[in-house]
Order: sequence, then structure tokens, then C-alpha cells
Amino acid sequence: MHTAIQEYRKVGVETAFVTASAYEHVALLFDGVISGLVASKLAIAQGDIAGKGEHISRALNIVDNLRASLDFERGGQLAERLWSIYEYAEVRMLEANISSDLEKLDEVIGLFREIQTGWQAIENDIDKV
Repeated sequence: MHTAIQEYRKVGVETAFVTASAYEHVALLFDGVISGLVASKLAIAQGDIAGKGEHISRALNIVDNLRASLDFERGGQLAERLWSIYEYAEVRMLEANISSDLEKLDEVIGLFREIQTGWQAIENDIDKV
């Protein structure tokens, strides 16, 4: 039963991604990083080392995709700053994975929530134009 629920959620996420705008794609990626790190914290609390690693690996993969999507020509300093933040976040996630450090995961979750809030403000501004 648990697997069926996971598959249903996966289909829902995939459908949302296919029908989303470019801004919504990025928002979904931020959600993916945050939910992956929250899941890794739960795995740590449950002593599930393999689950912790799996969730952190997924979050790292998403951050890699976010970094790869940065446009330095159009994004300028903002793209450069995001690159640095993503790079820092990846290092902290790797450290957290090695040491099962919840504080490091919380730090990265906080970073992505802050970025996500800024992204939502940009999207809201574009919707007004």
C-alpha cells in the first residue's frame, strides 16, 4: 500500500511539472530540495542511513539542475550569487550527509526557503505586468 501511495504522489508531481510555467518549474525544484532535506531529517531521526543518503542525493541532484539552468548573460550578478549559494548549499548537504547533522540541513532548508520566497515575489511581480 505504501508503494502505491508513493507512486500516486510521483505521478501528481510529474503532472504538475509538465503543465507548469517556467517560473513554476523553478518553484517546484525549490520545493523538491526542501522536501528532500526534510525527508532526510526524518530518515536521520528514524536511523535510516540509506534513506538519508537517498534524500540528500536527490536534493543535490536538483541543486545541480538549478545551477546548470543559471543564465549568466541575462542573470548577471544575481546568477553569480545564486551559483555561490547553490555551491555552498551542496557542500553543507554533503557535510550533513557524512555527519547526519540536522543543523546543517536546517541551514540549507532555510536558505532555500529564503530563495523560494524571493522567487515567489518575482513571479508575483511578473503576473502584475
